Amino acid sequence: MAERIVLGERLDSAAARTLLSALQERQGGDIELDGGGVRAIGGLAAQILLAASRACKSEGIALRILASEPMRKDLERLGLEEELLAQEGQS
Repeated sequence: MAERIVLGERLDSAAARTLLSALQERQGGDIELDGGGVRAIGGLAAQILLAASRACKSEGIALRILASEPMRKDLERLGLEEELLAQEGQS
């Protein structure tokens, strides 16, 4: 069963360190990120998600991101929606 991490409302530079720590604590197992309450995501947090996604893929670990509409739009603007949310909704 995937470990669930509930993301904060703003994933800005200040929240990036907390996000990184939460992901590092759960290394080695499947992860589900609940971004249902996210209203904004900045570049640094998006880079952390991208790095985590790529690391999980290379290790055969599932990383599922459930994104709110504002989070989805921010990731789209950053050119990351397809890569980060491609497996959203899949089990």
